[in-house]
Order: sequence, then structure tokens, then C-alpha cells
Amino acid sequence: MEKPQKSKSGLYGAKDPLGRLLSWCRNRKVLPLIRGEFVDLACGDNRLVEEYGRGTGVDVVDYGKAQVVLKDFTKLPFPDKSVETVTIIASLNYFDDPSRVVKEINRILKKDGRLILTMPNTTVMKIWHKFREPWAKESGFSVKEVRKIADSGGMRIIKRKRFMFGVNNIFILVKS
Repeated sequence: MEKPQKSKSGLYGAKDPLGRLLSWCRNRKVLPLIRGEFVDLACGDNRLVEEYGRGTGVDVVDYGKAQVVLKDFTKLPFPDKSVETVTIIASLNYFDDPSRVVKEINRILKKDGRLILTMPNTTVMKIWHKFREPWAKESGFSVKEVRKIADSGGMRIIKRKRFMFGVNNIFILVKS
């Protein structure tokens, strides 16, 4: 495995109050939905795992607190059907191949497990990425695109709810 990349951006860190506020708001919505042992993909500072009290933070960039840092999310180091909840908080649009990642998540989820993801509004994200994260691969996915990604990974959306004044969406996905 290649040496993990170190974070250089400073985004969502101590010197980024806006990023920390957004992260906090998303975590408040996701925390009550987590069940059992869970994996947080693209965990960043791993705050969600710390707040929940157990779980595994996984990232492709070393922000200093993840338990697992790996090259990509299509080969997760967990046995089949071993995890009850996987979370992806405002990050699916940064993945090289979201459909393959969802398929891999499907592999590690228990029979009644679920994927919880948040996806910001695509229009807002276009503006956000233009000024704040110009390196981002996608500006987000519409509900239709999230459904297509879920379907291709063998999962389906059972719940979608807007939050943060409609700027964010939370999706709960289960195995099809």
C-alpha cells in the first residue's frame, strides 16, 4: 500500500470555523441514526466516531485521527456482513467511483445494516466548490443520481430528508 497522503488544506480544522460548524450540524443529524458498530468513510477528523463512542474512522487522507487510512474505498478491510452502519458525510461526491464504493459497502453491511449519507444541494455546492474547494470532482449528486448510484451498488433509498434549511439532504440506504 502506498504511503497515505497528509492533509494540507486546513479545511474543517481548528482554523476553519465555518467548516467545523457545518460538520457539527451534519453530525447532529446523523448521530441518532447510527446503530451498532459502524464505519465512517471519509471520516476527516474522526469526530463522528468519537461522539458516538465506538466505530472505525476510515479515510484516504491522513487528518491525524482515522483508525484506517487506505488508498481507496473500493477495498475496505472488513469481513463480509460485519458492520451494522456505514456513514458518508458530505463526501460521496469526492469519490473516484461512488457506485463501486456503495457496492463495497453493501458487501460489509449486515443483513439489516444501512448506509447513511449526507449530500449537499448541488446548486449550493457548485458555488461552494468554485470558491472554497475548486479541486472537487463533482459538485454533488441530485436525488436521481444518488438513487442510480444506490441501485448500481445493490442498495435502495428508504428515507430522504432535507435539513440545514434545505441545503443538505440525508439519505438512508439498505440492501435491495
